[in-house]
Amino acid sequence: METSKIRKILAGILTMIGVGATAVGSAQEKLWQQTYEARQKYFEHTVGPFPKDIQKMLNMSGVWPGGGLYAIPAQRLGKGLVVYTTFGLTNADMPTTVRVIDFNLDSEEKRATRAEGKLEKKPPVAKQAGAAGYGYEFIVVTPAGQDWPL
Repeated sequence: METSKIRKILAGILTMIGVGATAVGSAQEKLWQQTYEARQKYFEHTVGPFPKDIQKMLNMSGVWPGGGLYAIPAQRLGKGLVVYTTFGLTNADMPTTVRVIDFNLDSEEKRATRAEGKLEKKPPVAKQAGAAGYGYEFIVVTPAGQDWPL
């Protein structure tokens, strides 16, 4: 699912439970979208075209709603290479103000079947001046077909 769709769904849910959108929220959404698009444009220009799917981490649900991991075929870097990268640590809404507690994951073999946890407010983290979000993304370049970076 596209990140913009996820954010619209979350905004709709917040509206339904009585959290109205404000001009500040709209400005933050615009900044978030601009940051996302700039990062995507950079990766596509320097690495290669984005895959359609982003891998989400269940233990980060609710904490990192617009983020995840991409495996990008790195055509611009070299034949047979893939860039595995976080995508969203530089989101404008990071560092997050919540954390997951009491996380529990059930699985069968390598497939998750159920995940649960609770969101808890955490003390605010100071934002770095001039940096978007945490100010970094993790990037690993490997030959294609590797699972270990994920």
